Amino acid sequence: MKRVDRVYSPSKFMAEYYKSKYRINVKVLRPPLLSEKSSSCKNISNVDLKVPKRYFIFVGNVSHRKGINLIVEALKFALKKEPTIEILMVGNCERKEFIRIKKILGKNNKSLIFTGVLPKQYVYPLIKGAKASILPSIVDNLPNTAIESLSLNTPVVTCKNNGVDELIIPRVNGEIFDRNSISDFAQIMVNIWRGEYSYKEVDVTLPQPLASEMTEENAIRNLIQFVK
Repeated sequence: MKRVDRVYSPSKFMAEYYKSKYRINVKVLRPPLLSEKSSSCKNISNVDLKVPKRYFIFVGNVSHRKGINLIVEALKFALKKEPTIEILMVGNCERKEFIRIKKILGKNNKSLIFTGVLPKQYVYPLIKGAKASILPSIVDNLPNTAIESLSLNTPVVTCKNNGVDELIIPRVNGEIFDRNSISDFAQIMVNIWRGEYSYKEVDVTLPQPLASEMTEENAIRNLIQFVK
């Protein structure tokens, strides 16, 4: 670790972690934020799955590290104001965890729709059709789903100080809440569900200097220069 030169990450989270824990100073080498014109995103078609007309989406391993407990608790609050809210849970979920979550939600357990693991060609259109991606990871040094969501012009809801929040501009490409405030998280879901927030839909918008550093051209050039 002491020989490391760069941290491959879209945020400074891991670089700051190395500095505070190991006293190792490294710079961030950012990955590209793919555009819809890229080959990985342009062949988007309708998904042959029964999904709600309106929904939020979570993509990832259904676990504590990915913030599932925050989602469940916030959803309980949000459903009191907007009982029609539904969240698609795309990813692996162990049976024990599935039963635990359903038990916590009780009669509202149908508000979480578990799809299991899906191929990317199914996931992309689901992300694109969502009201927002709900991604409150406790920590995420390379949040692929957040990058994909922003690439598909889907706003991202996340919490502070987790490696995803550096990508987000509130009211522009998503929302950020304090992980200790479940009520704020719930209210954000309610507000988005009601259409009270308007997000930019034409181009991906990121905080500077990320906007230039994470373009495909600059990110790839920086990687090549570093390797050379």
